Amino acid sequence: MTAKPASVGRSSLVLALGTAVSRLLGFVRTFLIVAALGVSTTASNAFMTGNQIPSLLYQLTAGGVLTAVLVPQIVQATRGADGGRGYINKIMTLVLSTLLVVTLLLTLFSPMITKAFTGGWSGDNLALATAFTYWCMPQVFFYGLYALLSGIYNARRVFGPYTWAPVLNNVVSIAGFLVFIWLFSADPQGNTPVSDWTPGMISTLGLSATLGVALQAAIMFAWWRRAGLSFRPDFQWRHTGLKPTFVAAVWILGMVALDWVHSFVKTVVANSTEPYRTPGDTTLMGLTSFETASLLQLVPHGIIAVSIATVYFTRFSEHAASHDHVAFTRDLSASLRHTGVLTVFAAAAMTVAVMPMARIFTTGDFAQNQAFARVLLVLMPFLIVVSADLFAIRAFYALDDTRTPFFVALVRMVLVLPCYWLITRGDPHSVVFFEALIAGCAIAFDTMVLFWLLRRRLGGIDGRHIVRVHVRLLLGAVVSAAVGLGLMVMLGAFAPGGFALASKVTAVVSCVLLAVVMGVVYIVMLRLLRVDELGTLLRPVGKVLGRLRSRG
Repeated sequence: MTAKPASVGRSSLVLALGTAVSRLLGFVRTFLIVAALGVSTTASNAFMTGNQIPSLLYQLTAGGVLTAVLVPQIVQATRGADGGRGYINKIMTLVLSTLLVVTLLLTLFSPMITKAFTGGWSGDNLALATAFTYWCMPQVFFYGLYALLSGIYNARRVFGPYTWAPVLNNVVSIAGFLVFIWLFSADPQGNTPVSDWTPGMISTLGLSATLGVALQAAIMFAWWRRAGLSFRPDFQWRHTGLKPTFVAAVWILGMVALDWVHSFVKTVVANSTEPYRTPGDTTLMGLTSFETASLLQLVPHGIIAVSIATVYFTRFSEHAASHDHVAFTRDLSASLRHTGVLTVFAAAAMTVAVMPMARIFTTGDFAQNQAFARVLLVLMPFLIVVSADLFAIRAFYALDDTRTPFFVALVRMVLVLPCYWLITRGDPHSVVFFEALIAGCAIAFDTMVLFWLLRRRLGGIDGRHIVRVHVRLLLGAVVSAAVGLGLMVMLGAFAPGGFALASKVTAVVSCVLLAVVMGVVYIVMLRLLRVDELGTLLRPVGKVLGRLRSRG
């Protein structure tokens, strides 16, 4: 049975609210990182590296196993007589014991791991990055605990903790940066020599980052009894039944490994610019610049695509299980069209707004603003395919085909690795720009090939309808972008000293004005072009506003 448009819109709106709060707080956190340390300084790149390593290592060592192997087993175990309680105790004991050992080993080898991620760094720069890695490495354990508890709750249809726990993480991290700025003052231009960083400065940032992840995991236990669970350590692991699931999930684990290699390479490439930094050079972009730009791209993706996808993914699996390819195709088409309404606009608006957006994260130096804006400019249009790629991969997973996405990702990896190596041979000031371009093209390649294969697999994916709607969406976006570009010129977004670039506040005001103006033009255009999907998404919002008016 396919989802009714109104129910899809309403469910997506509810899910989006929790995601939106977390994403917006993540945006604030990123803003404070660059406000305290800068968007292109050695200190910011060192912290970003040290804080990112645990996340990447967790994905490699435990993330794929938890997602692809353990969660399906937990879902199956919940159908047992005890609701899966005994099995959950075994798995919790096994996973927590393994995570503890892995985390201790990774912490022990932090210096070697950091050196691998930083490439040609040496001396004080490498020492600072290593210090941050030591402080942040315990996050591996807490990331794993959070993922495990999320899987258990989701299997029991308790979705609130998974959505809201990251909010606490961001709040703690934000507080940590505010305390750092209060105690040691902000240094966005990187005037403080790396050798002058004290243990107090390092521990303030490192401890708050790890504490946030720890509390994100710990607060998940607040829903433990409500989910009808209790935990007793059980070290009898012989009959967990994980071996068959490991075999079945081998392609997903391979996909995780490929994604990890890609992330590792991108980190090393972005960090390769650091040895070329000279005093006073504000235009040399590095890891912080690349990760900040990527985060900005993923904010609308996380709020829009992931929320809508959550509603549809279960239906994909249901249709595939019943071999109802007609319903499967219908829901796949609907999910892409509804997501496209929002992602096409977001891509257009954020592309037009690159200069004031960049100003929010830079010091006010026009050359630095231009350098960071170029990275944003090349990434933002790819927002559309980033979201579509998510649906393509999940569609294959629902069809019980995990091998195809793996081989597509493998081909993509073979194609992009030489490109990444090539850009490190050129001008260091262009490395991050071309890195963003390669990353965007890689995801576009992935998306196009997956949908081509999906079309062959299903005998069609309602492609004409999807293309027809997206042509209308792009037409509406182009018209709204033209109006938005005119507004940016009026606000001085492309000239030193213009209103849009005068300060962070005026940059935010300019972005808000642009979003409102472009949004109105976009909606009017979609109405004129008779894009029905717009009404589906706006209907729940209208109902909520109607209820608020009636209560008032």
